[in-house]
Amino acid sequence: MCLPRWMPTGPPSAKAGAANGAERMPTMARVFVDTNVFIYAVDSGEPEKRDIARASLDELAAAGELVTSTQVLQEFYNIAVRKIGLRSVVAERCVREFARNDTIQMSVEIILAGIGLHRSASLSIWDAFVIQAAIVSDCEQLLSEDLQHGRQFDQTVILDPFRA
Repeated sequence: MCLPRWMPTGPPSAKAGAANGAERMPTMARVFVDTNVFIYAVDSGEPEKRDIARASLDELAAAGELVTSTQVLQEFYNIAVRKIGLRSVVAERCVREFARNDTIQMSVEIILAGIGLHRSASLSIWDAFVIQAAIVSDCEQLLSEDLQHGRQFDQTVILDPFRA
């Protein structure tokens, strides 16, 4: 197994509504996790960041608060195999486990809104898609090392979990 502690313990009830873009009322704090947090969790090259990433993911998954997107899972697989050197089968196993949390499908509506955010906020298109997925999924926080700590988009605040 990749990291079995990250397996969600509760039923995937919120996942079905979020996956098809249906609106729903948030029942708990929701935290969107960007690719770099997942990458650090499997990267033995930076043990301090690995420990922080794993602790964050463990806590969020156990509480049923971890949210990510299909885009993030695709990016994780690509980086894990090409840059970190994980075997393809191991990276796939990780993607399968991470996807058991609330995983947002990148719909046309999210993509178009992300394009608008890209233009209005001078963000890279890929960062805009991640932020838009976090907004649409009612996340209060977005954990990412790659975005500006403390910057807010609608209800979503970006937090760098590795910031000292």
